[in-house]
Amino acid sequence: MEVLNVKRHMTTGPKLLVNALSWLKVSFFRPLNKDGSLKSGHKENSCESKNTQKKLYDAREFVEAFSMGACSKSTPHIYISALPFFYKSNFVYENYWTKTRGLITVDGSSVKEKNSRPIATWKMDYWVESIAFSHDGATFATGSTGSRDGVRIHDADSGEILAGPFIGASRPRPFSCDAIVTFSPDNTHLASVCHDTICIWNVQTGNLIGPLREPTEFITSLSFSPDSKKLVSGAYDGAIIVWNAATGDIISGPFRSTGDVKTVGFTPDGFKIVSVSDECRICIWDADKGAILSGPFEADGNKHGNLSSAALSSDRSTVAICFSSGAILIVNAFTGAVICGPFVCNESAGALVLSHDGKKVFSRHTSGFRVWDTQNGTLETHLVSNDSPNCFAVAPTSKGNKIMSSSRYDIHVWNTTDDNGVVTDSPSAHGSIQGRVSSLAYSPDGCVIAAGFFNGFVCLWDAHTGEEILRPFQAHKRNGDIYICFSPDGANFVTALAPRFYISNNLGPVRLWDARTGKMIRELAVRPSEQLGPVNALAYSHGGSLIAWSVHHSNASPAASLSLTPSLSLCSQEEYEEIDEDDDDKEEGTEVPNVPADTIMIWDLRSGRIIGKLMQEHIGDKISVAFSPDDTILVSGTRNELAMWSVDGCKVIWQARLEPAGASVRSMAFSPDGTRFASGSSDGQLRLWKTTTSETIPLPWRGRSQHTVTSIVFLSDGKKVLTVSSDSAIHLWDAETGDILGKFNALPTFKCVAVSPDCSRLAASIYDADFEANPIRMWEVENALATVQAMAEEDIRSGFDNEDRIDSTFYSSPQSVKLAMSRIANYHNDGWVKVDDRNIFWTSPDFRANLCHAYNPLVIGPYGTTLMDYSSMNLCIGKKWVNCWLGH
Repeated sequence: MEVLNVKRHMTTGPKLLVNALSWLKVSFFRPLNKDGSLKSGHKENSCESKNTQKKLYDAREFVEAFSMGACSKSTPHIYISALPFFYKSNFVYENYWTKTRGLITVDGSSVKEKNSRPIATWKMDYWVESIAFSHDGATFATGSTGSRDGVRIHDADSGEILAGPFIGASRPRPFSCDAIVTFSPDNTHLASVCHDTICIWNVQTGNLIGPLREPTEFITSLSFSPDSKKLVSGAYDGAIIVWNAATGDIISGPFRSTGDVKTVGFTPDGFKIVSVSDECRICIWDADKGAILSGPFEADGNKHGNLSSAALSSDRSTVAICFSSGAILIVNAFTGAVICGPFVCNESAGALVLSHDGKKVFSRHTSGFRVWDTQNGTLETHLVSNDSPNCFAVAPTSKGNKIMSSSRYDIHVWNTTDDNGVVTDSPSAHGSIQGRVSSLAYSPDGCVIAAGFFNGFVCLWDAHTGEEILRPFQAHKRNGDIYICFSPDGANFVTALAPRFYISNNLGPVRLWDARTGKMIRELAVRPSEQLGPVNALAYSHGGSLIAWSVHHSNASPAASLSLTPSLSLCSQEEYEEIDEDDDDKEEGTEVPNVPADTIMIWDLRSGRIIGKLMQEHIGDKISVAFSPDDTILVSGTRNELAMWSVDGCKVIWQARLEPAGASVRSMAFSPDGTRFASGSSDGQLRLWKTTTSETIPLPWRGRSQHTVTSIVFLSDGKKVLTVSSDSAIHLWDAETGDILGKFNALPTFKCVAVSPDCSRLAASIYDADFEANPIRMWEVENALATVQAMAEEDIRSGFDNEDRIDSTFYSSPQSVKLAMSRIANYHNDGWVKVDDRNIFWTSPDFRANLCHAYNPLVIGPYGTTLMDYSSMNLCIGKKWVNCWLGH
């Protein structure tokens, strides 16, 4: 590998291994005659064959992943980057890791076994809208959005741009895109579609033929004839036109299909055309005259819903069709008879592609890709993507063992099978994040972290190892923000839902769960006549007998002032509606009478009663609630208003408004003795209040953040306050003087956070626009605050620079590496982690969501768990990388 990479021939490495495997198969593993039968006197070496094949497959996979990655630009990173982050069951890792030292140590389920991660991810500087392989598989083309982006041709092994951008015509709209790209079978021409315009380029010269204007509607499908001389297009209004690919003239058409043309293509003889319309009708046309030769055949789609996508086999004999229900059918194109299906799928496909031999069908979904056997409908693999792919193409090999997909600015390359036809294992969902996290909560002992997901699911993990304690289960059936908190003994937890789209009859039930089994213990929802809207805050009392939550009315009538409705204390739980899992969706469209104000409710778990409904004039869409340590007081904050309530008497003790006006309360916490409480607001202000009065305790709070204070906690001595801001800044404050005792900037931006009970750790869901499944990161807050500010950045950089000049095997201090990684290292989108202009290590960009940062030893991400502790690593990095090889 080293020689190939230094000579810039790394892309030949995988091909050499494939050729070696093919030779061994024929000459040793299974010697064959010309007719494919086993040679006389020979027997198949099955055991030795499988072992050697695995080694070759694993070696090819390692070499291919390295050659396609940005780290191939630096040969030392075969050891520094490629080896540590490769999955541990791979033969290359197993054989070479024990012969190295001083490399980054990575553990966890994300690197334990082979999973469905892309083998390469390439970052583009334009939005990729369409993608297509050339027919020899050596290159691929992309279409993009924007007036100056156009169409490009890339090398399929490296992703580098070989030609383009080709910009054929003025865009009909500001955000027009090349929605379709396709190569001619002889790979000499490339065609693209932008709305109703077709452009054809000579691949060698870049000369443009056209643009060709569709006289009717937007073009939905495009395909060359087998001899590359003609081009057929299908349009949204059903028009089919045959074009001369050399001149751009119309040869025949338009002739009309029965509906929107989903896909169209020439038969192998070039004289006929097969089309599929959105009415699920298949037609065979005369390519010259436009006459229907057979059909229309109507596939049996009525029972499966509307047709969502369709694909033709390379010989045009079969059609794959997917419906809105998720069902997939394989249909004979010349008779309309169903060959196989329906395949059962729980999500609709955005696009389908059949392999060159027609034995597999590939489906694109929001979650990623599925590969199906067209003979029996078996799901062979499910490739889970970090982000929803918007287009994809399958390599033109008989087995279709490589997929190339795009998600906005990223292009991903996937392997679906090895060269022996063995299907890539589907990833286990165990321990992985497959959705957007809306809330986090620590158990009282700090050993468990719980997450509520936007899709209504809840999951529990070991907060130290990331191992699943409770696998994801659906706590609420609607999408929305789930609020979650533990009981004081950690045996139970409570959830509530704020639906994504507020409708008047959202019940927003509060549900109590067993933290060990995930079984629902109890549920409370108010009567239909008292529907209160989505929940937007949740708190458990310290004694464990009360739960408080707030609800927001989008249709509430304004109230004159804070008010109170204590009469509910006499209502038994039986008088409230007990609903099952399906009742979340009942009573759509029910009229809800106006209510006097937004509401905070308190549920007494001992009696099952609502003991109070506390009315506040305007809760708004953000609120905080907190019980005092003795549970006698409840404090609530919203917009620019704070209120303190007596829990037993349901009376207002005092209320106050924030100054200056416009700030809203976003977080609150009581001191351990209950004499004070702190509030954090949207203007970055931290305020300390006396519990007995509405007076603030004047403190300077020097160096405060200008960003929203999203979380606030008193330390056990009551003398310090820990705050977390929306910009991911963590501060430790002296509650007596207002001075900053420590500061740490964790990256990237937090979406939601939870602080462990002892304030030593922090769990945060990270917002990253590049990924739809946002990871959960565990931060060593106490350690970071104690060490990060101890040295200036100049001193850290100077110490790091000196390490390269010191004649030693390792970097002398793991702590200095950790400080450098947290203070002066930059994490780049292309996967490189750098200090100034020096490459420290590289990971595939798609793994970035699973990568641990300094003071962040655990990540629960899309690919499972990752554990890395930089402080325990003696590293051979920089110029010391030559010391990493032991060789024995």
